[in-house]
Amino acid sequence: MELRSGWDAQGYAGVRRREELRAQGQWAYPGEGGDVGAVCVRESGCGGGSAVGLSWRIGKARAPLDLSKLHYYASQTYSIHCNWKVFVDNYLDGGYHVPHLHKGLNSVLDYKQYTIENEDRYCLQSSPMVTSDEHAATGATRKGDRAWYFWLHPNFMFNCYEGYLDTNLVIPVDVDHCRVIFDYYFSDVSEAGRAYNEQSVAVGNQVQDEDLGICEAVQRGLKSRAYGAGRLSVRREAGEHLFHQLLASDLKSGLGQAAAACER
Repeated sequence: MELRSGWDAQGYAGVRRREELRAQGQWAYPGEGGDVGAVCVRESGCGGGSAVGLSWRIGKARAPLDLSKLHYYASQTYSIHCNWKVFVDNYLDGGYHVPHLHKGLNSVLDYKQYTIENEDRYCLQSSPMVTSDEHAATGATRKGDRAWYFWLHPNFMFNCYEGYLDTNLVIPVDVDHCRVIFDYYFSDVSEAGRAYNEQSVAVGNQVQDEDLGICEAVQRGLKSRAYGAGRLSVRREAGEHLFHQLLASDLKSGLGQAAAACER
């Protein structure tokens, strides 16, 4: 049986609340202490405004996230044969796998200038963008001065480029499976922008399919008798280290609470 932290029970409740808010034209994710931070994404939500408010911790970030110009476009859910923590580890590896696995994405990133910034409960990975015709669809839909990859402990990410944002909510299913819900946002969600948006979503799907393959391979490898834990890269895997520290703290806290409850 896999241990769950004290956060998880609250987090699952937050996921249920998320679906309720989405039905009302809003988006939500679990916040600290199980609270839900709402993000308006449609004009019918949050008093009729289309502005997106990500006030929870993002105010401390230096990324110039001009989210007020973005609007909800579409969602997609992936069912992945891996533990949710494997998916998060893959996201936080400091771009280690990008040059080898994501050829299209790598063609528009200046990987040598890739940066990783940790705070108390989040990690921001970022890279300057470069112009490239190596992969036409990626070059056409991943633009701007920088790419921003933001992770909030434990299971929420968003990826931002010029005129584009996708959010990822990772939901544990069991020890070997998770679901990842992608929501896509664009500056132009009119009919005139549909072809571009669909091309951009297809690029995102390609990257996700590549990640799905490596995450499932890692999950199989974890069960191998030959597997052994190794060292983390100081240069590239600071985000993973933060995640492991926070997760260990959550698990210890959850076990302490369970032990105290049993003694009552």
